[in-house]
This record gives sequence, structure tokens and C-alpha cells, in this order.
Amino acid sequence: MDANKLYKKIHEKGLSIDAVSKKSGVDISLLGEILFEYGSVTIGDALKLKEALSLTNTEAIDIFLS
Repeated sequence: MDANKLYKKIHEKGLSIDAVSKKSGVDISLLGEILFEYGSVTIGDALKLKEALSLTNTEAIDIFLS
């Protein structure tokens, strides 16, 4: 997973980490761990984040499967 790309997408969308957490349903602590690269993301969480950030399939693959 490429945490830097995820972080950039969050900011490109003009969202805060808290807003993404609330919008996606991914716990803010887990989201912080994912962004600081010491937490792992599940397929379910990746799908929630993809939806919350309106990512294309290509963007999601680039972020979560790299």
C-alpha cells in the first residue's frame, strides 16, 4: 500500500483525516496507523476508503495494491 498516495488523495479532495474517517466508517486510529505505514488495511477498509474518496478502480489499485 502507498500511504503517501492515499494522503495526497485525501488532501486533493479537500478532506481532513477526521472527515474521511467519518465518511468511510474506518476508525480514525486505524486510518492514522495506515497513513503512518504501521497499520495494515483490510480489503473491506480499502473499499470503504475508495468509496469515501470517490476513487476510480485504477486509482484504488495504484494506492492499495502497490
